[in-house]
Amino acid sequence: MRFELFFGADASYRVVSAFHKLRFDTPLDWSPSDRLADRMITWNTASYEEFPLTRWVDKEVDQCYEDTACTAVYIYSSEPSWDEMPQVGFETRRWYSLFFNGSAPTERDFIRRPIDVRYVIKDAAVYIKHGRH
Repeated sequence: MRFELFFGADASYRVVSAFHKLRFDTPLDWSPSDRLADRMITWNTASYEEFPLTRWVDKEVDQCYEDTACTAVYIYSSEPSWDEMPQVGFETRRWYSLFFNGSAPTERDFIRRPIDVRYVIKDAAVYIKHGRH
């Protein structure tokens, strides 16, 4: 298997080998359960148009790799609901990343929430730093 399947071609071997990806059933609309709420250490967002999936993953996984407190990064894309459009403008889908510390999350720490009027989650993925279990 080539590393570019989960990480972009520009990802360094050092970073790629330091993480594994949790496996989720499709559709990839998973979100963190409330158990992870107090373990989030930071988050990032960017325009969906600005980053192809592999570049966003590479960038965010590299940030987690460099942060000794980070044990996992949850990546997803989302777009605002029609109700939010007047407040946030008619922006297209955005990338989001949530960074966690503490013991490594597992698939059981992520859930499918009921259809929410606020956000439509897609592209959900979680990358776990090796040696942080």
